[in-house]
Amino acid sequence: MTTTMTSNMIAIKYKDWEFTADVETTKTTYKNVSIASAEASESIEGVNFAKQREKIYPQEIKDLFTSLGIDYKKETEVSHHKVLDDGQHVYTGWFHFKGDFSGPGYLDKQKGDDKTFNITPISDKFGIGFRRENFLTEFEDRSNLVQVEFECLLPWILDVEFEDYNLLD
Repeated sequence: MTTTMTSNMIAIKYKDWEFTADVETTKTTYKNVSIASAEASESIEGVNFAKQREKIYPQEIKDLFTSLGIDYKKETEVSHHKVLDDGQHVYTGWFHFKGDFSGPGYLDKQKGDDKTFNITPISDKFGIGFRRENFLTEFEDRSNLVQVEFECLLPWILDVEFEDYNLLD
């Protein structure tokens, strides 16, 4: 990862992406977030995610987030999607930062109703993608936002048994 700075914006190169970020605005916004999505949802799936937050993000992603001004402990949204045959739980979520990017977009692989998203694997349990979006953002000024999408696999670590509500229908 390489970083350069001009006025309020910082330029960062990471893998196939180049970012410009208003780090101070991003940091200030995250400082004003009182509770992350996983805790705010009060769901058992959110608790499972929150209890593993320190282990979810590879160090290089934590470093990237820090460079962009993102507080990885305050995700905008986290969703539990399914349980795989091996018992791993699939979670997705996102963050935002003020700025822009060039490189592969999160929706680049989407064609018509095909919902294959462009997630770049960072580890065997974590992947990331980027798009210009401001869905559910904490930013007051919703312009020039990049939505940082992630997907991860987590074990179930709670003493409470997971119930798949989709199977109860």
